[in-house]
Formats: sequence, C-alpha cells, structure tokens
Amino acid sequence: MSLGTVGSSTVYQYRFLQLSEQRVQSWYKWTLTGTLLDQFFDQSTYYAVVANGTKVDVQSYNLRQSSDEGFLTLPTGEKTDVFLDYWSINPYRTYNSGTDTTRVFLPYDIVTGKTFVVVALGGYIGGSNVTSSQSVGAVLSPTVAGSTGAYYAERIDANLLNIDIADLNSISKKDYDRKFSALKVNTHGKLIIKEYPTAAASALHFRALLNELQLKKSFKPDIIFIDYLNICASARIKPGANVNSYSYIKAIAEELRGLAVEFDVPIVSATQTTRSGYTSSDPGLEDTSESFGLPATADFMFALISTEELQQLNQIMVKQLKNRYNDPNYFKRFVVGIDRAKMKLYDVEQGAQDDLADSGQVPPDKPLNTFGERERTSGFKNKFDGFKI
Repeated sequence: MSLGTVGSSTVYQYRFLQLSEQRVQSWYKWTLTGTLLDQFFDQSTYYAVVANGTKVDVQSYNLRQSSDEGFLTLPTGEKTDVFLDYWSINPYRTYNSGTDTTRVFLPYDIVTGKTFVVVALGGYIGGSNVTSSQSVGAVLSPTVAGSTGAYYAERIDANLLNIDIADLNSISKKDYDRKFSALKVNTHGKLIIKEYPTAAASALHFRALLNELQLKKSFKPDIIFIDYLNICASARIKPGANVNSYSYIKAIAEELRGLAVEFDVPIVSATQTTRSGYTSSDPGLEDTSESFGLPATADFMFALISTEELQQLNQIMVKQLKNRYNDPNYFKRFVVGIDRAKMKLYDVEQGAQDDLADSGQVPPDKPLNTFGERERTSGFKNKFDGFKI
C-alpha cells in the first residue's frame, strides 16, 4: 500500500511478509524526485508519475530485495539494494586520458536541486574496462557539464562550436560559454535527441514521441534523422519471428516511410553496403546490404564514397543512386569537402567537379535544349510579321 498527496514529493508505504502464523510488517517513507501526480503498482513494481517543473516522468523501483546479501557493497561494508530514482546502469561514457576524466552521458536531463552521484561498478570510471576491486562501490561526486545541465551530442558540439571533437573534453568553461553565446545569436531552431536501445524502437515509438512533443512542447520537427534503419524494430513483425532479412528490413522501411507521410516530414536514415560494395569505388543499389526491399521503398538514395585519393584531399564523393524527385543523372556524382575532426561538410571549388566521369553536370555555356534553335536563328518567325488579323 502506498499513500501520497498530489503535489507532494513524499509517499508513505506499507508492506509485510507473512511467515507461517507470524507477520513481519513495517511503514516507511520515500521521497520522490519530483512532485507526485499519480501512482500505481504492477505486481511488485511501484510506479510514480512525477513532475519536475514542466517535465513529467515515470519513476519506478522493485519492492523485492534482489538477494539476501544486497545488490551493492559500499566502502563502509554496508550491503544495500539500489532503488534510486533515475537509476541508470552503464550509460554511454567517454574517457580522456590526457585530462584523466570520464564523461558520462545520461538518458535524461539532470534534475536541478538534487545531488547527482556516480557509483563505480568495476572499472567503469577510467580508461580500463577490466573489473577493479578497488573501484567497486566507489561513490563519486561528478561535475555536471554545462551551465544548464543539458547534454549535447559530441559530434554536433564539434560541428556547431567549430572545434575538434578531441578537444571537447579539454575546452575551458569560459571558452565554451563564449562560443555557445555566439552560437545562440546566429543560430535559431531546436534540436531534440532521443535515444532508444538497439533494435527496440519502431515506428510506433517514433509516432508516440512525435505526438508527445506536439502535445507537451508544441514542437513539430522539420526533419527527422534516424541512426539507423537496419537496427530499428518492425511494428508489424514481432521480434524473433521466423522471417528473412529482406522482409524484415523492407517492413521497417515501409513503416518509416508511412510515418513520414503521416506527419508530413522528411525522414533521413542510413544503411550499410555489402562486403563487395564496401571496397567498391562505384557502388550501386545492388550493393545495399541485407534487403533490396529498402532501396525499393526509399524515395531518394545516395552513396558516400571515400578512397585514399579523396581522403588525402579531405573530400568525399556523393553518388545519386535513386531519385523520385528529379533526374538522378543530373549531378549524378559530385564531391564535397569534409573535416572529420570538426564533423563538417563544406563546398569545394567548381574545379574539383570537372574531372568527374559521368557527373551529369552541364557546362554553363552549353544550353540544356537546342530544340527550335534553327527557327530562332534563321528569322523564321519574322516571315509572318506583316500579316494582320
């Protein structure tokens, strides 16, 4: 049983254990991370819907103890089960050996007014993945990056701030704030990043997210990027079903295309090539891996081609493979500059396009169509200028 008041962060709960004719029972108090909106039980799992400012989250913890010894042994020798709100096991992290710092990326925003800690479970903090008995149970008090508590994807950070991705962890707060302030003046728009477990999210999850953003934040995206299509799930085919990769990937592509039509927004994703296409300097649609149903469903496809020569020039070639919106032979191949350290693409001079074979580019001094040229140059139309009606 759980008793709580809407708008309060405190709940009082009661539980008991029946042993033969004896009953062990207790009341205890739990402080939620946020103010209570609603609560319910699902067997032994307690769920609380809480509000943190304008955000609404669902928190949960299991009322059953994981073992008699406890889940975690702290340096004090205390054994305890970890039933913490926003408990996230093994989130994505990066380690910088130069500054000897580990950067942890959580799947949610930091809640202001609360203490944020990291519990190291065997070599997680640092550059080694090997279990270290000295680090097990170590409770750390990290520094929350950024003045607002928001986390940004490293590649997008490097691109927008115009710094090398390797320098992100060593940039000073003063320089970061200066670059970020200048960026806010010249950049407009919103970017929302949502992470899902591999092969767990389908078009149903994306549809629910878009509806939620529209309802809670009045946010409607202009474009959606999914990384990437082949590791999404199908909304129509159950996981583990006896189905081949052609049908499964094609189903995912059809569902995402239907989602794009439903919300009237372009969806961009990626796929991989076959082993032969990976080493080819001229890949085609037939080099699409896993399912040819993917290019059959897509409206527009292009290949990114990199060779040793292009790498030396800091360039990458783009080849149109399919285009339902225009003639794919027009600008079929072209190159763009690439700065991999800053995750940037940029235009190159026109001369870099001149030596491309089968590029489909027409020289500016050559007309696209010469039909009717004889009539225009021979004065054929002027022969009837004297006629009047």
